Parts: sequence; structure tokens; C-alpha cells
Amino acid sequence: MEKIRKFIPEVLFFAYVLLLNTYKLFSSSNFNPDMGRDMMWIWDILHGTFTLLGPKLSFGGYYLGPYYYYIFAPFVYLTQNWPYGLVASNAVFSAILTTTIFYVLRKNHGTVFAGLGSVWISITPYFLFSARNPGNAYSYIAALFLQSILFLYLKKNRAFYVYMGLMSGLILNFHPASVFLLAPFFLASFTKVKPKEVLIRFGLFCLAAAMLFSPLVFFELRHNFIMFTNTFITKSYSAFLSANSPASMMKASPNYLISFFQIDNFLSKWLTPTVTVLLFLSAATAFISKDVKAKRATYLLISVVVIFNLALRYQVAFHYAFPLLIGVQSLFIYVIGRVKARFWYPTLMVIVIWSLLLFPKSNYADAYRPFERLYANTSIAVKKMPLDSSSISVAYFAHNPMATLGYEYRYILKLLGHKVMGEQEYSISERLLVVSEEGELDFRSLKTWELDQFGPKQMISSNSAGETIFYLFKKSDK
Repeated sequence: MEKIRKFIPEVLFFAYVLLLNTYKLFSSSNFNPDMGRDMMWIWDILHGTFTLLGPKLSFGGYYLGPYYYYIFAPFVYLTQNWPYGLVASNAVFSAILTTTIFYVLRKNHGTVFAGLGSVWISITPYFLFSARNPGNAYSYIAALFLQSILFLYLKKNRAFYVYMGLMSGLILNFHPASVFLLAPFFLASFTKVKPKEVLIRFGLFCLAAAMLFSPLVFFELRHNFIMFTNTFITKSYSAFLSANSPASMMKASPNYLISFFQIDNFLSKWLTPTVTVLLFLSAATAFISKDVKAKRATYLLISVVVIFNLALRYQVAFHYAFPLLIGVQSLFIYVIGRVKARFWYPTLMVIVIWSLLLFPKSNYADAYRPFERLYANTSIAVKKMPLDSSSISVAYFAHNPMATLGYEYRYILKLLGHKVMGEQEYSISERLLVVSEEGELDFRSLKTWELDQFGPKQMISSNSAGETIFYLFKKSDK
């Protein structure tokens, strides 16, 4: 009984963070193109088509490993292929990992510190957003935060580096931006370790991490290194480095100092207080306290900020910077935890209150593209169309230029029992379903890759449902 009572704080914290993550979860969840793409791959896995690849990145022709799909596939199966299994399991996993962070902090600093620090983490905009929005760019955030905390607090031996290597390999296969946080944390962990032992631990970590990339290696061997060729030989990565990728949200100044403040301002809505404020508070705390470990952590924090700002100058997207925010927040917690309670208690209290005043209520707003509405509109429209057993490709027109492949509508067509073709199979499809959320389309002036690939076409039906218009084409001899 005593052992159970010891974990009452963890149980209470888990209940709190689970409620935070799941309140109005389904009604606020948008069925966006990326989620549609993920559901398409998970559908194939659940129906016996296994894959060595995960989501495609905007960096050249590079794909991630498939772990994201396999981890969440069982939960999608439990909800009969509806996306609620993906959304709910992501929120629960985040709650479990956040509670683990609370446990580690409580073991090292006590319940009050752990409570304040973990509540701050849980309500920080980027962290809460990631808990409520599954995707390879978000679902790893709680795991990476825990990884950072373990690097700072766990006793380091050979077993530690094997475990951390496996987890780092998994996280890197969710999003490679995490390397800019994992690398400096990893290298900093070798402080005061004998050179021979450094080599052994370094090797164990790298070997364990490399094992998680074996699906990609097998794929490359089977396909004549197609990803490497498409990315580096044809130099398709150049669009990413020149900030011309559709994922880029702003172009940073070539002047590093100016770009630093540009990026800090760009990220200010995702972290309270800002990176600059936390960097200053960490440095002030470390040097006033004269704590050696706090000073080392501050140097590590500065290096993480510098590395990320150098990298983000090439491509500024908010989710690329989430690992930076994790590094800043976790290191600040570590530094502030090194000083006496009379210093950290008021500091954390002010930060938590500040964060609550700026609490991101938009996470709980009604979805503007809920799955049920898209499913109902599509079902109503296609029932009136002569689809029969034809193979169908989809083209989608909305305000998002990255969404033309219409993954969300492809997936709904699969749920409705239709034969949906792949994104490279327009030329062999019998029907083309064009979906518009922008009103009537003028096909005489509309030129896109998808329409060109389908070839000469003739409209045979059009229907509207809600504000969405569906056009059905068949191939024409003209």
C-alpha cells in the first residue's frame, strides 16, 4: 500500500494532463492533408501492405522511417479506420510521457518544483498543440522533451547510451530537426569521461541509433539508392536550403544577429516567456549561483540556440523550431533547479501565471475542417456520381498550395469502398475527382500537374455538398 501511495502525485498529474490533452479533442481536430496522407499509409498497413518508408520530407526526396505509422496503426484499427484512434492515442501518449517528466523532476527536486515545472511544460503552446495534433512533426515532441530531461538527470553508463541511442533513432525518424538538439546534448554528456570510455559509449549510442534506420537502408539497397540520388545527385535539396520550399513561412535575414531576433519574434507565440528571456534568466541564474553544473547547462543552452538559429535561417517553419524550444525549456528548468527554493519558487510561479494568462485557448476551438463534415459532404456528393467500380484519382483545390493531392478526400473515398489510385497513377486512372473548396473552377484556364497527368478529359458529373464542389471526369479521346 505504501508503494502505491508514493505514486499518488504522478496519478493526479496524469489525470490533469490527460484532461488538458483530451478536452474537446475530437470537436477541435481538423482533418488536414497531412493527416489524410498518414491515414492512407496506415490503411494500407492495416490491410496487409507493409512499408519500409514513413512520411516524405520537404528536404529533397528523403523519406523518414515507418515507425510513426506502425505505432499508431493499432489504435486506428480499434476505431474502425476512423482518425479518432490516431488523435486520441497521440494525446494519451503525450500525457504518459509528460507524467514521466514530472516523475523525473520530482525524484530530483521534490513535488512542488516538479508540479510547477511540469504544469508549465504542459500548457506551453507548442507542447499542448503537439499533444492534440498527431503527425510526424508533432507526435515526437513529448518523447524528445523526456529525452532531454533524461540526458540532464539520468546516471550515465553504457546501458544508458544504448537506450538513449534507440530512442534517439526513433525520434530522428519522426523528424530530423531533432538532431540539432540531440547532438549537442549527446556530446555534452561526455564531460569528465575517460577517452577510452567515450569511444565505447559513443559507439554504443551510434550503433543503437543506426539500427532504427535499417528500413531506410534496406529500401535504398532494393531501389538503387533512389532517395540519395533524388536528394543529393539531382540537388533537389537546393530548394530547401534557399528557403523556396512550400514549408517555409518566412525568409530570415542573412545577418545572423537580425535573423536571431526575427526568429525569436516568429516563435514568441509558441513559448512563454520567449527564447531570449529564458536565455537571459538561465545565464543570470547560473552565474549568480556560481553552480558549476548550472553554468555548463547554460553554455549548452547557448550552443543549442546558436545551432538552431544557423539552421533555421535556411528554412523557417514553426515545427522545425520545436526542438529548439524543448532545449531552451528543459535546460532552463535544469538550471533553475540547481539553486535554492527561495530563488526558483517565485521564478517558476511567475512563469506559470504568465503562461496561464496567455493560455492557448485556440487549441479548443471548433475545427474548421472536421472529419465528420468532410466525410458527410463526400458521401453525399459521390453517391450521385457514376463511379461504379472505376479506379479514381483525386485533385484538390483550396488555399493550401501543398494540398493538391487531396489525401483527405482519397482516404474518405477508401472508407466509402472505392478504388483509389496512388499519387503517381493519374495517367492510368479511369476517373478523376476534382474537389474544390474555393467555389466554381474554370477548367479552361486551370493548369496543374495533376490535371495534365490525367490527360484529355471530359466532365461527366458535378455535385456540391455544403461549400464543397465535386467534379467527376473521365478520359476523353480528344
